[in-house]
Amino acid sequence: MGSALLDEEIEALEACKTKDQWNTVCNTVKARCGGNYPSDWKEKVVDSGLKEKMEESWTIRKNISVDEMAKLRNSKSEKEWDAVCDEVKAARNGQYPNDWYQKVLASGLSRRAAARWGGTDEIQISAIDV
Repeated sequence: MGSALLDEEIEALEACKTKDQWNTVCNTVKARCGGNYPSDWKEKVVDSGLKEKMEESWTIRKNISVDEMAKLRNSKSEKEWDAVCDEVKAARNGQYPNDWYQKVLASGLSRRAAARWGGTDEIQISAIDV
């Protein structure tokens, strides 16, 4: 029988926020076990529902949080706004939250924020020099 999955490895798998992080942990576990999954992998990761639960968490675009809304409302510059937007998307595997349009665009939050630094929330088309 091969090596067993360590508690720290299960914790690392449960902490993964993205599929890339999951794959990194999986590769680390396999490397420790000579290139194979541990003998109890199927039981503790697949049959237990851990893998399925984690896969669902990467695809669900959770609604924007109160804290994220506050960070957007308090943005003092376009650079700060963009950084918060990147943070919001990163927490959802590169996707905007389900309620982004309603809470950020339709509510006027993006328009009010852009006005603080002399910007606009209007889409602008610019010519590109070729």
